[in-house]
Amino acid sequence: MIQFKELENIDVSHKTVLITGGNAGLGFETARYFATHGAYVILSSRSLDKGQAACELIQTEVPKTRLCLLQLDLADSNSIENFSTQVHELNLKIDILINNAGIMAVPYALTKDGYESQIGVNHLGHFRLSALLFDLLSDDARIVNVSSMAHRQGTVNFKNFMYEKGKYSPFGAYSRSKLCNLLYTYALADRISANNLKMIVVSAHPGVAKTGLFDTGKRSKVIQFFIGLFLASVSTAEEGARPTIMAALDPQAVSGNFYGPLKKNLVKLETPKPLALDKKAQSDLWAYSINKTKATYPLN
Repeated sequence: MIQFKELENIDVSHKTVLITGGNAGLGFETARYFATHGAYVILSSRSLDKGQAACELIQTEVPKTRLCLLQLDLADSNSIENFSTQVHELNLKIDILINNAGIMAVPYALTKDGYESQIGVNHLGHFRLSALLFDLLSDDARIVNVSSMAHRQGTVNFKNFMYEKGKYSPFGAYSRSKLCNLLYTYALADRISANNLKMIVVSAHPGVAKTGLFDTGKRSKVIQFFIGLFLASVSTAEEGARPTIMAALDPQAVSGNFYGPLKKNLVKLETPKPLALDKKAQSDLWAYSINKTKATYPLN
C-alpha cells in the first residue's frame, strides 16, 4: 500500500467529493484536504453557521477552493431527503462519498424518526442517505464509511437493538453503531460485486484522535473530566483524518479494506472484529436497516 505522502501525486481536481459532518473534526480536515487539492467538495453540516465558518476557514488558506455547503441532520429523515434533493439539483456525479458525521457516547435520546440517537445518526441515517444518493455515484465511485476501533466492543442484539427494552449504555450504543458501519460496508460491497459494478466500498478509523465527537452531546462532569485528560495525549484531527483520506484515494483499494493509523504519518490496513466479517450478521443488519428506513438500493 502506498503511504499518505504519496497521495500528493494523485490529481483530485476532477473529483466531486461529498463529506457528511464536514464542519468540524475529522470531517473538516478531510474536506480541507480535498478542497485545498482542487476537488469540488460538497460539505454537510447540521448547523449552517458552523458550516459556513468551516468553509471560510478553508477559503482563507486557499481562496479559490470549490465548496458547496448544505444543511443535513442525520437524525431527521425529512432533512436527509431534503439534502438528497438539493444534491440532485446540482446535476453532477459524486466520485467519493464519505459517510463521516456522527455522535458519540451521548445520553439516551431518540431521533425525530424514533431511533436511538447514536444508531440512528451513525448508521441508519447514512444507510438511508447513501441509498438516496446511489444514482448519483459515478461508475467507479468510492464509498468510505468512517468507523472506529470502538467497534471491537460492539455487539448485535436485534431483540434490543436500539435499547427499546432498556439497559441503555452510551458507549455500548456508540460501539454498536460503529460495528454497524463495518457490517454495512461489507454487506454493501457484496451487493455491489453481485451486480458487477465497479464501485469500491471501504471503511476507516482515526485511531485515538481529537475528532470532534467528544463535543457531540451533554455528559456528566466526571466523564467530561476524564475525556479531557484523555484528549491531552491523543493525535490531532488532521492526523486522525489521514486514514479516511487514504481510504478515499488509495489506488490499490479493494472493497472491504479497513484503514487505520500506524504512526502519525503512516496508514495501515486493519483487521476488524470477527463479528464484522460474519455474513449472517451483515445480512441481518441489512434486512433490519431496510425495514427501519424503507430505503431502496438499486441492487439485486
